[in-house]
Amino acid sequence: MPYKPRMIEALPEWIYLRSSGDECLFDVLVEAWVASQKARRAIQDRGDAAPRTCSDELEAADGILEAIRAGRVPPRQLAKKAAQAVRKFDMAYQCARFLERDDSPRFAQVRVLASREDSVLARSVRRGTR
Repeated sequence: MPYKPRMIEALPEWIYLRSSGDECLFDVLVEAWVASQKARRAIQDRGDAAPRTCSDELEAADGILEAIRAGRVPPRQLAKKAAQAVRKFDMAYQCARFLERDDSPRFAQVRVLASREDSVLARSVRRGTR
């Protein structure tokens, strides 16, 4: 079951508007929004010491969530895109919490995880820029 904040009133209004009464979609949107808050906080906690990879992944996830919020995602793709944003926010969170730097030994483990989907990290590894 996805995480639900105690103060349901604290959720942004756009989540209610986009879910249009669909409880499953609502749950995924709430999960994406909460994941965005956690990832953003983890990267802020690291400050300048956060690997660039983390910020790139957060930026990509924010772009997806913004597209959903702005209504640029077709209704039939909302759940899929929200789930994709959750994965990207989670990758940014994990990256900020556990990587020492972009060239750390743990980075190799994250590259393996990221290669399972089309993430910013996976694309940069394939291009050889990391």
